[in-house]
Amino acid sequence: KEKRTKILHYQQPQKLDGRIIEVPVHFCYLDVLNIVFVDISQGVWGVEFRFEFITKNTEGIDAINFKNLSNINPLLRITQITKTVPDEHGYISFVYEITGNFSFEADGKSFPFDIQDTYTESTLKDHKSGILQPVPEGQLDYVFNVNGWELITPYSVMQRTKEFLKTGTNLTKTVFLDNTSRYGLILERAE
Repeated sequence: KEKRTKILHYQQPQKLDGRIIEVPVHFCYLDVLNIVFVDISQGVWGVEFRFEFITKNTEGIDAINFKNLSNINPLLRITQITKTVPDEHGYISFVYEITGNFSFEADGKSFPFDIQDTYTESTLKDHKSGILQPVPEGQLDYVFNVNGWELITPYSVMQRTKEFLKTGTNLTKTVFLDNTSRYGLILERAE
């Protein structure tokens, strides 16, 4: 099967406040450098990766929310490597090196021959500011240090969920569609 890079057009239609408008797409690419640890007892994994974020947002990574950062073993260290000037469409390319600990749903049923689904989840902090493109299939990372584990397969998906907010003293319910970009690695413990 040919692994082609498929990306969205840089403008996408989206329904906001009952109207269909064009919103920008924010592109992210992730290159895993090293998996530091996978702890199934706490459901936490540590990873070092390079994160490329191509966006019209001048704040760069400050526009991103990593949803599954670990509360048990918190760590998120971000170092900006480069930032370009805007291109002809107003997009700026940011490159970061990130070290972080992320939560995952650990499955210990088959320990010590277990298979784990480790992942990072990210969203735009302002859901009205556009769409976050997940890492395209042709850009998935297959080569990196796995430290006691073997990579079965990487994957990247967009999860769409309804979020309900209650605002004001009348508790007015507002519904919005949240797009979460998930970059995952299916790992098997090395024998």
